[in-house]
Amino acid sequence: MSGAVTIGVFDGLHLGHRDILARAIDRAREDSGPCAVVSFDPHPDLVLAKSFRALAPLTPLPERRARLRELGVDTVDAMPFTRELAALSPEEFVDRHLVQRFHPRWLVVGENFALGHRRAGDVARLTEIGRPRGFAVDAVPLRIEDGTPVSSTRVRELGAATGSQGWSCAAMASAARSDFRLRTCASSRKSSLPRTASTPCGRASCRTPRACPRQ
Repeated sequence: MSGAVTIGVFDGLHLGHRDILARAIDRAREDSGPCAVVSFDPHPDLVLAKSFRALAPLTPLPERRARLRELGVDTVDAMPFTRELAALSPEEFVDRHLVQRFHPRWLVVGENFALGHRRAGDVARLTEIGRPRGFAVDAVPLRIEDGTPVSSTRVRELGAATGSQGWSCAAMASAARSDFRLRTCASSRKSSLPRTASTPCGRASCRTPRACPRQ
């Protein structure tokens, strides 16, 4: 057994995601093993919603795979998310999709992470599950920005406030150069930044000109 696994959708690859990924990569390298990401597609919220929701990904799966590899992840396993998968107990999920496939020494997750039926597999339970299976759980604290936890939901809300084009530009810049800051999105709607050479994409909503993906 060696290496580390982390689990999550990682949609948007925001700063909170990067904290978890950095810890997972560090744990894997300390153990001279690989770092694997178990992700899901489609987004669990789409599958589990009681009514239809049109939820476009912040980072499409092909781009997410590429960015994760750029960050140092060795394996990206995107599992089809279904109601049957969501109905598994935490023990069943761990045995089928973590232990049998990766044999990790570390499971790295956010401190508010939970998996399995009714989200029963929180950090405390996963720690208990891991002991007889040979892995430890490393819970990474939430990233707090402006007094609020960073999350894909928050990023999506702030992006919606700026318009989809402005969010797209900022998200691409973040994934490419790791310098995205949520507060720039929140203020960009009120910006009067002209379309000049400092915004190569020509979008007045882009507040990260140095990291604009079209520069």
